[in-house]
Amino acid sequence: MKQKTVSKLSIIFLLQYIVVVIFLMTTYQGGYIRHPEIHHFVFDKTYLSDLGRTHYFSGVYNPYWWVYSLTLGLVAIGTFMFYYILTSKMNKIRAFIVLSFALISAIGYLGIAFNPVDIRFYPHIIFGKIAFFSFFFALIFSLIFLAKNTKKSIVYLLVFLSILFVGFLYLQIMGLPRMQAEKALQIKVIAQKSIVIAQLVVAIAIVNIIQKTQ
Repeated sequence: MKQKTVSKLSIIFLLQYIVVVIFLMTTYQGGYIRHPEIHHFVFDKTYLSDLGRTHYFSGVYNPYWWVYSLTLGLVAIGTFMFYYILTSKMNKIRAFIVLSFALISAIGYLGIAFNPVDIRFYPHIIFGKIAFFSFFFALIFSLIFLAKNTKKSIVYLLVFLSILFVGFLYLQIMGLPRMQAEKALQIKVIAQKSIVIAQLVVAIAIVNIIQKTQ
């Protein structure tokens, strides 16, 4: 498959997630874990994964759960394509290291997609950690390998995303043990959305930059 075709597909697969998620937020009727009686999406309290619940917190069936699984599956493919494009200027060994983590991350996203949080909670959480941590390691190695021989704009974007990931992964590992539960939930939910949106936007921006230099 030609590089330009891969670039276009990666942008489509990543961008579609944002579009589909906005649609799913408007159709969501499940509230969040502490208030299942609410019949709408609460931006700072409802996790993105809740869009893929087969049943809302109230117990009502979610007819669009499979749409979230599908869109996340496409993100998995788009993620691997993104790193494939990013490694185009690396030697074979470096590209292999980055793409290995990228493949694991893609598998993690597929695992999230096909393990709805209300049906298979623990596999969902495990695959989530695999997806995010693998993406982070692929990101760090990409930054190290590209720091000296690529455009500064790409390096700056990779640094920006790395910093956000460090903060997000800190929350994942350490949590917020001394904070009031509702506030802790709010911070984690906002952090999740921030890192996912930043990840997609930065990836799309980098692919566009690489396209223009080819």
